[in-house]
Amino acid sequence: MLTEKYGKPSEIVEEFQTYSEPADDISKMHEVIMGTCKYYSIFEIDKGKIELSINGSREGRFVILSYYDKINSDIIKSKALEDL
Repeated sequence: MLTEKYGKPSEIVEEFQTYSEPADDISKMHEVIMGTCKYYSIFEIDKGKIELSINGSREGRFVILSYYDKINSDIIKSKALEDL
């Protein structure tokens, strides 16, 4: 649905910190549980960024949808630059 609304993601990461890439989805989910992979997509929009990620632990797996506000981030960055 994010792709339908915002278009193609600007960044897609499916990275495993293992010796070889898992062969199937069950193996990939096992790596999510073990914490040995990064799954996320970033969508750039006028007002900032949206990040969709898959994370997990032995307790379970979960999807996180994060919103990064460009306007307020720019304000904070400019104030930080004034302090330097």
